[in-house]
Amino acid sequence: MKARSCPPAWRWRPWMTFPLSHRGRVFLLGMTCALVLGLGVVSRFDSHPDEAMHVSSAAYYDSHWLPPDLTDPELSRYINPTWGITYVVSLPPEITYLLGSKFVQLFAGEAREGWRLFRLYAWLLWLLLVLSIAWRSRLDPIYTLFLMMTPQVWYVFGYFNGDGFPFFVAFLIALELGRSDSITQRYLAVAGPASSWPRALPMGVLCGLLVLSRCHYAFVALYVAFYAVWQVWFAGGWAERRLVIGRWAVIVGIAVLVALPLIGADLARNGFDRESQLLSLRERYAAPGYKPSQAMSDQAHEGGWLMRRGMPLADLFEKRGWHRETVLSFLGVYGYLCIPASKPLYALQSAGLLAVGVLFVWLVVREPSRRALSIALAAALCGGAVIAASIYYSWTYDFEPQGRYLFPILPILLITWRAIAGDRRVRAVEWLVLWCFFTSAVSFVNVCLVEIPK
Repeated sequence: MKARSCPPAWRWRPWMTFPLSHRGRVFLLGMTCALVLGLGVVSRFDSHPDEAMHVSSAAYYDSHWLPPDLTDPELSRYINPTWGITYVVSLPPEITYLLGSKFVQLFAGEAREGWRLFRLYAWLLWLLLVLSIAWRSRLDPIYTLFLMMTPQVWYVFGYFNGDGFPFFVAFLIALELGRSDSITQRYLAVAGPASSWPRALPMGVLCGLLVLSRCHYAFVALYVAFYAVWQVWFAGGWAERRLVIGRWAVIVGIAVLVALPLIGADLARNGFDRESQLLSLRERYAAPGYKPSQAMSDQAHEGGWLMRRGMPLADLFEKRGWHRETVLSFLGVYGYLCIPASKPLYALQSAGLLAVGVLFVWLVVREPSRRALSIALAAALCGGAVIAASIYYSWTYDFEPQGRYLFPILPILLITWRAIAGDRRVRAVEWLVLWCFFTSAVSFVNVCLVEIPK
């Protein structure tokens, strides 16, 4: 008897098989938690960029709850003696220093004494992010992929700094906007009940916390604003649009309530003339070569105020190699940007990122609707603004080609990916999760954990 073949639709195709189950992805995410924790345990204090300055800045909140008065003499205790500045004077105030200080005070007397507890605070943020992805992205591996794309993301959660918290918040926003069954999307759905305003709380609080973060994450907030306009425009008729506008207004109102107390207290104490006060602080406390009055002199430190000293923008790339240094540090350069990986490993990592970029473009051009093209254009504008801001900072203030300044692009692309693809899974993503985890883990283990000062 002749065996009957399977219908074409049911034939097994090896290249279409998913290599990872949900449990497999959770295992990989758990491995990253172990690696990040290992970094925090074995590395020496201040072997990471400005760690001592971050801890010293947070120490201000040992005895305070509000941002400082820039004219307060007590502020000098927390100012870095080289740069003549402290992170707690930024506007908007960065709430991670307040939260980190109060967390450490639960277990230790003063923040300066609890640098290991600060590292625990940073690691717990990573753990919460991993648990959120493991719990809420059971069906789609794209969220796992965006955490595996570069070990430099893992690295910023291995010690206390100002970049981990805003990335944590921005990624949670991506989870809320990216999943059709999330609390926020159920609230924004036209069919949702009008009395469901408490569902606006998670998104509103997250947006408020994002405002109280590093200034380059403002472009994620800008993208969320674009996303809101995009969602309103494609909501349907005018009745549906008015409904969605009203619900986004509730989210904005909650965000304002979260962010306004710290921002208002700062403005009440220091007014709007902050720039002159900050220049005065730097002039008084900065080391020679870092004072603003020496910006045009031969004493100015090598990477400072390049535009004022006459360097053309083109030289930032041709002579300084801003693009090369930024890409490499995005892929993984550890310590004080002095522990790079090997060129072959960077090539393998770049291949994974290139594949993700190709998939993203394929999603856009596969069905080039106005809906897909408009949200992709918003992502391109905000992502380009992130890059432009990093270039401008290196040119006008201090030459710091750090890949972490480009991290806001990741949640922007993730939200865009889900807005275009919806709940549709792209099979190649599973293979890219494995590829990116392998290359990132090799870099983190063989380079970071081995060569970091202990």
